Amino acid sequence: MAKDVDAALRKIVQEHGGKGIYEANEYVEKLKSDKRYKRDVY
Repeated sequence: MAKDVDAALRKIVQEHGGKGIYEANEYVEKLKSDKRYKRDVY
């Protein structure tokens, strides 16, 4: 499920953030490195 949530977040960033695939991936990775996005997998 975590993989699907991650993919949905990237799609939302693309569609509503006006970014391409590469930019959306960079944005999400930046969120991770800034500790603003953490996947809680159990």
